Amino acid sequence: MNRLENPFNDLWLTERLRPEEFVRVFSPVVADQAEGLFSTGNVVVRGRQGSGKSMLLGLLATSTRVAYARSGEQYPSPKDVPPFITAGTNVIRDNVQIITSRLDEVSSASRESWLAATFADYLNYILVEDLLGNIEYLNREQAKDGVLSDVIVLDWSSEAQSRALEALKASDVWSGYFDNCETMEDFSKSVSQRLVLYRRYFNFNSELDEKVAKSKTQIAEPIACLAECLRQAGVIPANASVFIRIDQHEELHALEQKTRNSGVFRRVINRALALRDKRVSYRVGTRHYAWSDELKIWGSGAPLENLRDYTVIDIDDILRRRENSSHSAFNDFAEDVLRRRLLAHGYEGVPESNTIRSIFGSSIAPSERAKIYARNRDFSGFGAELRSDSWNRKLSRIWSESPLDAKLGDAWLRQRNQVAKGVGLKNADEIGEPWLDSDREWWRKERNELALMQIAGDARQSLIWCGDRQFVSLAGWNILAFMSICQKTWSAWLRKSALNGVEDRSVPAIDIESQTIGVLDASKEWMDKIREGSDGEDRRKIIDALGRWFGRVLRADKAMSYPGHNGISLTEEDFLNGGAISKLIKECRDHGDLIESSHTTKSGDGLARIKWYLNPVLCPYFRIPHIRTKEPIYTTVDQIKSILGGEREEASDANDDNVIQPGLF
Repeated sequence: MNRLENPFNDLWLTERLRPEEFVRVFSPVVADQAEGLFSTGNVVVRGRQGSGKSMLLGLLATSTRVAYARSGEQYPSPKDVPPFITAGTNVIRDNVQIITSRLDEVSSASRESWLAATFADYLNYILVEDLLGNIEYLNREQAKDGVLSDVIVLDWSSEAQSRALEALKASDVWSGYFDNCETMEDFSKSVSQRLVLYRRYFNFNSELDEKVAKSKTQIAEPIACLAECLRQAGVIPANASVFIRIDQHEELHALEQKTRNSGVFRRVINRALALRDKRVSYRVGTRHYAWSDELKIWGSGAPLENLRDYTVIDIDDILRRRENSSHSAFNDFAEDVLRRRLLAHGYEGVPESNTIRSIFGSSIAPSERAKIYARNRDFSGFGAELRSDSWNRKLSRIWSESPLDAKLGDAWLRQRNQVAKGVGLKNADEIGEPWLDSDREWWRKERNELALMQIAGDARQSLIWCGDRQFVSLAGWNILAFMSICQKTWSAWLRKSALNGVEDRSVPAIDIESQTIGVLDASKEWMDKIREGSDGEDRRKIIDALGRWFGRVLRADKAMSYPGHNGISLTEEDFLNGGAISKLIKECRDHGDLIESSHTTKSGDGLARIKWYLNPVLCPYFRIPHIRTKEPIYTTVDQIKSILGGEREEASDANDDNVIQPGLF
């Protein structure tokens, strides 16, 4: 391996790896807390983009299990899991959207029902083909060395195949489509040929074969029939589960929007789950917005019921930091992902623990960051008419030793109680330094990041982003965001390393300047990514307007009375009646642009409220703190509408080039 290779160049590496490579880079941290994945019921694996949904579903793949068994590494599943085999589809990779190519040829009155029937049949046969492929694959692998024979034994003998074929042909699910098949090989070829005929039709190379058109199947029935026939024939054990994976489910939502057929594809999937067919169970990988807003079942219109028709594994919830803990599962996840990436790319000396810290160091203490920002700058604060000479001298003296303490002292003097008492005009030596008292520790902690933002802003400096804690917290419990930050940071460091002729294979200790550049680059990239997905341009506009607003408000708050004003809070009533603005906020929440939570109001009206903060990875773009402290801005939908409407006029310097002075670090 050449040292000048970025181990994070391919952020989607795990989705394209060979099974043996998957074993090396897959982190079991989420799987260890998602035991429901191996349960017998239907499971929805939900999370934001890049949360690890596809990785988790990929763990179920037969080829992955074979690779784990041969590697000797422990397969990350609960003990005593019953035997299972899987089949599945990836909506993007299997190009499911192709079924809409000839939609215009169908009359508008019949369009929705035609789509549902065609989608159901096409998907049914994709799944049947894949299950047969998994059976044949595992049979070949077990013939080599008996792999997985201790957990699932297959019988793919000619006798077992004959029994399976007989049972399949006896079922009326297929409408006689396979009556001429004499062997399971014939059956498999006919399944594949049916998909070929569909694709020829979708690609305008032929009309739909009449035999296919007259034998369309109901969603979920063919795969359930095949699973049961395989059990009856003894091909798979009678107690074996058959898990059906449907990944990238959110693409169905996008396809519905594109074709203006709201809900039809997802309702067909919902019908499969609603059947609660014990012969198979489904594993659906999706994003929040694509699941929660369409739970109706095709044909009945009734909604799916959580805990009855399905259970949810929410990856974001698993990884999210708990308020009463400084450590989360995400810390372990990010640590393990980083370490496995480095090992997979041939880096030497990868530590067994604290890998993030060994590369990026510890986060710099606030007091030290303040000294970097304030280097070679004199103290500036209140004007002379608002502060006595003794306070000027005191704060200037404190500034020379600790700019952060001086800035906090300046804020303390500006706060309402001190202004009302005229403290700033009194003799500073008689007052002391009460903001530094031990009982004010939390007061200082809550304002540290705001003070640093203002010190850096006055000096026209970029905020410093570096160290293990900042890298983890900026990711906002999202592994793709964490890897993006690592990727951009590694790129910045590699550019510097190339100039310095560094090419060894040891794990690097990356300098602070490269980290800061990398974080800013990643933040800009994520800001641009908002345009992706539904309502992308509108979502980006409101995020841009909110981020700029937060920046203005925080920079103007010299008294630091409201250090939590990097978020917003609405009453539930206002939000529910907020029309287009509330809809847009929901879209931002569902796409991960905003982080939502309920909170206890501090206002006297006692009304229930909801609060939102920017995704932390976006905060460097706006040069605002990502740490959430105190109360957010109590606002209204009308005010947000006003802010959004006046974003151009009120734009500040949030997007100015961030200044990183040579030698600053």
